[in-house]
Amino acid sequence: MNLSILRNFIILLAILLVSCEPWNLEKRPDHDFITFETTIQDNADKEAWGILYDQGGYIVVGTSEETGSGNPDVYLVKVDETGTKQWHSSFGDSDPEQGTAIIPLSGNQGYALAGNKNVSSTDWQLYLVKTDLQGSKIWEEKYGWIKEDKAFSLIQHQDGGFLLVGYSLTWESANLGTETVIYKTLADGTEQTRYHFGNPVENGDDLDDFGYSIISSGDGHFIILTTYEDKNYSGLYNIHLIKLDGSSLSVLWDQTIIENCFPINASFIELTDGYAVLGALTANKLSLVRTDLTGASQWERSYDNCECSKGASVYQTQDYGFLILSSGMTLIRTDASGLELERTDFDGEALGNRCVMQASDGGYVFTGVFENSSTGTKELKIVKMYPDIKNSAPDL
Repeated sequence: MNLSILRNFIILLAILLVSCEPWNLEKRPDHDFITFETTIQDNADKEAWGILYDQGGYIVVGTSEETGSGNPDVYLVKVDETGTKQWHSSFGDSDPEQGTAIIPLSGNQGYALAGNKNVSSTDWQLYLVKTDLQGSKIWEEKYGWIKEDKAFSLIQHQDGGFLLVGYSLTWESANLGTETVIYKTLADGTEQTRYHFGNPVENGDDLDDFGYSIISSGDGHFIILTTYEDKNYSGLYNIHLIKLDGSSLSVLWDQTIIENCFPINASFIELTDGYAVLGALTANKLSLVRTDLTGASQWERSYDNCECSKGASVYQTQDYGFLILSSGMTLIRTDASGLELERTDFDGEALGNRCVMQASDGGYVFTGVFENSSTGTKELKIVKMYPDIKNSAPDL
């Protein structure tokens, strides 16, 4: 055997053996495992959690049931770098609500958070709340028709208004298929217009499409991540990156990134020279695709044995690798080429596409829902951990 080939084989084998070892992480005494003062009686339809690094702390938005309220509300909490809670707020009324995304407002004016409101039985509408820097509500609005309209992501437009991305079961959906929808609002939350994207009707059926994420690109335009139902494979979806004009929101390009996958809460991030897109090929297999700035694929990696049927998050690390957190709370670290380096599993559920990040001090921060072994209730928690030089298993 050629010596070069043999050497490369040995190196690859060593990497694979290392990647099979559990990734040992630890809490530091001054960075404890934080339980927010809220419980979740029923975890059904709690579709997303968000995490935001903000001025020396972390903000989490989610869905929770305050003790005694009898109804799930949007829950917002801010903690400092050590996990000490600074404030928390709840938003909603007698109708059930879900919290799905949060952004800081320009000019350090507060926050905007997106979610969904259950207005009657199975009917949902998009929900938008603006708060000040202490989480106090300034105004709230809802958008949508009947049946089911939901939001999973938002950004602030350069004109001060907002773009909410999700899906609609009612917008031009005579055959009850869903379509990706973008609601454009004014700065005061007043609905300005809406846009929809989706596959045409095929054989009398409106194929399902879901919008999951939106970002502002560096050139003044927008990028959205959607999943389109494949017209040739019933129940399977294709993940698309779509670039939209910053003024008209007309499509500049549309790239298919991952084919024949699950319609999960997919995730993507912008890199300096492209994008990283994460989707689920099966309920236990994730796919990460690195693209250039036109959405053209450069490489693709897959990760087995990580329960991801409800979503996953991706984040770029300080060394240009990636952190991946599946909905079943498998945390994976990769190098810059997407090669898996190490992983560990936690007993919980992370249901959004912004549930993990790396802090400026190198720690790994993630949020999710964990069951309290004493009470049986489910609790929204945030974890900050570091590589464990003592090589002991994580104790949560």
